[in-house]
Amino acid sequence: MAMCIIAAAGFLACKPGNAPEDPKDEYDVYVVGWEDNKEGKSVATLWKNGKATGLTDGKEDAAANSVFVASSDVYVAGREGYKAMLWKNNEPYELSDGKERASALSVFFADGKVYAAGYKGWKAMLWKGKKPTELNEKGLASALSVFVADGNVYVAGYEYGDAILWKNGEKYKELNDGNIQSKAHSVFVADGDVYVAGYEYGKAILWKNDEKPKELNDGLQYAVANSVFVAGSDVYVAGREGYKAILWKNDEKPKELTDGSQIAEASSVFVIDGDVYVAGRNGRKAKLWKNGETTELSDGKRKAAVYSVYVVRREAGKK
Repeated sequence: MAMCIIAAAGFLACKPGNAPEDPKDEYDVYVVGWEDNKEGKSVATLWKNGKATGLTDGKEDAAANSVFVASSDVYVAGREGYKAMLWKNNEPYELSDGKERASALSVFFADGKVYAAGYKGWKAMLWKGKKPTELNEKGLASALSVFVADGNVYVAGYEYGDAILWKNGEKYKELNDGNIQSKAHSVFVADGDVYVAGYEYGKAILWKNDEKPKELNDGLQYAVANSVFVAGSDVYVAGREGYKAILWKNDEKPKELTDGSQIAEASSVFVIDGDVYVAGRNGRKAKLWKNGETTELSDGKRKAAVYSVYVVRREAGKK
C-alpha cells in the first residue's frame, strides 16, 4: 500500500499524479573544432554544452579534430602548427616534434590507454600513449580514425589513394579494388561487426565486414561519408552530398540538415538514449544538430568548423 504524504495544508491523495517524478538524465555535450581569432589564426577549440574554450593561444594555426570522454577525463586530438597534439583536460601533450607536418585526427580511450591516429610527414601514424607506430612504409598515407574493441585496435585511413583498414598495427584490408580513388574516414565496431565509412570516386560508401560496399548516394553529386555510429540495429552515417550536410540512417531516405545555399558538411555523429547528435558546419558557422534541430556554436563573424561530437550522461543536479 502506498504511503500518503501529509502536508501542512492537509492530506494529499495517494495517486500517481502526486508521486515525485524520477530525476531526468542530463547530458554533457562535447564538440571540438576550430574558430578564427581576430588575427585570422585558427584556434583549436572545445565546446562543452555550447561554451567555447580555446585550447591554443592563437599564435599558430591549430585545430581540434576528435574528442573522447572517459570517466571525468576529456581527451582531444588535433594539431598546433606542424605538431600533432593531444590534450587531456585541456592540458597539452606533444605527439611529434614539429620538424615535419603532423596531426592527430582521431582519439580513443580503452583499457586505461589513450590511442590517437593521424599522420606525420607521409606516414599514417598510430600513437599508443606517446609511443608512435608507423602504419605504412612509403608513399602518401594517413590514419583518419581509431576504434578499440575486444583488445583489437582498428584504424581506418588511406594509402596511395586506396581506402585501408589496419588492425593491431598491420594492414588488414584494402577496402576498394585499387582502380578508383578512395578513403576510409571512420571506423566503428559493434557486436563483432566492423563498419567503415568513406568514399569511392565521389560516392559516399559504407563498408561492413566482407560484404559488398553500400553506396549511400546515386553519384549525381559528389558525396562523402565522414562518420559512422552504430546504436542497436541502427547504423547512422554523417557526411555531405553536394553542398548539403547529410545524415543517413539504415535504408531510410537521407536527412538533409542544411538547404544547400552554402557549403555545408556533417563531420561526426553520436547517438545516446535515442537522441542523435551531429556536428559540422554550414558556411562560416560551426553547427550542432540534435535530432535535426540546429544549435549555432559560432556567430559567423569569423570562420569556424567542428569535426567531432561526444555525449555523456550525468546524474541530474551534477555540474
